[in-house]
Amino acid sequence: MEQAAFDFQKAEADEVDDDRKDDVDMSTEPDAEFVLFSLWLCVPAQTDAVCSVCSVCSVRALHASPVYLVTNPKDNAALPGLLASLIQKMVLSPRDPVKELDANRPYILVNEATWVWKRVKWLARRKLNRHKWSANATQFILLQDLGFGKDGRVWKAATLAGLCVVIKFAHLLDKVPKNADYAKLKTAAEQRLRAECARYEQTNDRARIATLGSHLALILPYYSDVDFSDRGHVELVRIANARLVKDHRLLPKDNERRHWKIESPAKKGGKSRAVAIDRVDFEDVPADADLDAVLASALKPLKLDI
Repeated sequence: MEQAAFDFQKAEADEVDDDRKDDVDMSTEPDAEFVLFSLWLCVPAQTDAVCSVCSVCSVRALHASPVYLVTNPKDNAALPGLLASLIQKMVLSPRDPVKELDANRPYILVNEATWVWKRVKWLARRKLNRHKWSANATQFILLQDLGFGKDGRVWKAATLAGLCVVIKFAHLLDKVPKNADYAKLKTAAEQRLRAECARYEQTNDRARIATLGSHLALILPYYSDVDFSDRGHVELVRIANARLVKDHRLLPKDNERRHWKIESPAKKGGKSRAVAIDRVDFEDVPADADLDAVLASALKPLKLDI
């Protein structure tokens, strides 16, 4: 389906229109005993029309295999050959480097009510701003899937004004176990997001809850990765742990290296600092606790002295 380019000059204050023809209900999943293998392909066309997705072809078609019953191995004899053929086609398919800001690729644009695929008409020389905080934006462009953890999937995103953020969507909002109480699971997921947001507020770090795609999401600043081979970064992580435990009386549970990031200074001559993420399971340090012992237990899994 043809999608118009998204023009920043006209739309920074506008809501994103959803021009999808059909909505897909993701609140339930198929029966686990069935598997459907499918493949999206851009098919060369005989016309001069241009595909809104790849800018090369004019048709984006869905090619799907038959539905295979997992409990019937006899009918699945063709699966090994099918998978081998699929992998071979993937390896031989032409690939182009993906630029973060690229007018020739589509992006997911999400607002309070919904999401839609659109191409973005980036402003000339647009650069993302990682330092200015997005306090009120309600529309975001999803730039990169950063992966997922125990509670949710995380995206690098930008506001229409180019402010760079991270958005965390709860897992339970898009995948619900069979026969589960969706409303109850959604409420629990939202409560965990709110609890995590409160932990950031407790240390005066920027974070906020917003409704995106009709669901709650946690919005955070975009931080850089910690280089644990850099002694300066290691010392910043050590200092940040000490402040969490001794100043804010918080114990970072599940304290792993991947849960630490670096916030670079907004101005030249400023100082970087380490920031803990994934705070939903942080615990309050008891009033009578030995803070030095608590800090030692927090630092141990990080292995900063190795």
